[in-house]
Amino acid sequence: DYWDETLSTGHVLGTPPAASTAPLRLRDAGASALGGHRVCHGGIEDLPPTLEASFDLVFSIAAFEHIGRLPLALERMHAALKPGGQLFSLFSPVWSAHDGHHLPEIEDAAGRHYNFGRSPIPPWGHLLMRPMELFDHLQAEGVDRATAQQMVYFVHHSGHINRLFVDDHLRIVERCPLRVLHAERLFPRPVPPQVQRRLELMYPGCQDFGHNGLMLVLERPAAAD
Repeated sequence: DYWDETLSTGHVLGTPPAASTAPLRLRDAGASALGGHRVCHGGIEDLPPTLEASFDLVFSIAAFEHIGRLPLALERMHAALKPGGQLFSLFSPVWSAHDGHHLPEIEDAAGRHYNFGRSPIPPWGHLLMRPMELFDHLQAEGVDRATAQQMVYFVHHSGHINRLFVDDHLRIVERCPLRVLHAERLFPRPVPPQVQRRLELMYPGCQDFGHNGLMLVLERPAAAD
């Protein structure tokens, strides 16, 4: 879904699965088909029973903020690991961060390019503004109507991000079957006090709006643990 959505903008960031060499669908994979190394195309949620308890390591960079069914994904990662196997994940920007809208590369009618690093959305604006408030803000910033509509869709409605807060991610991890060895909040940015107060009022139970990412090291307990 991530690639279907982001490629619809007409711009490519990264390497789409279809561009890799002869990808094997994950749901069709078995240990005998993988050999020493094989590129598989699919969500970890579709891990087949034939690959359970087959891996020493799950390694993930810049992906967890895109996984919609994260609790299920963590359960399947647990199933994929051998007892004692570990998961490493580092990801950002998380939805609750100042640039957590994760705006993909979009070109407006005037030929200007926007993305989450070069965005007409102010810091934490995706959290402070509802969809039509964001639409009005973008138009006031000179973004044409059609592009503003597209941006609002990607920020508030598209399935390419999960819109989980830092606090949400940590609560999910605490409840998953993997043992937490390390959970570190990364890339801090000071939140203006007035913005922090507004966000805490708008999102009860969430307090961390200043960290852009997380690093996790989790472990499948050994059978004797």
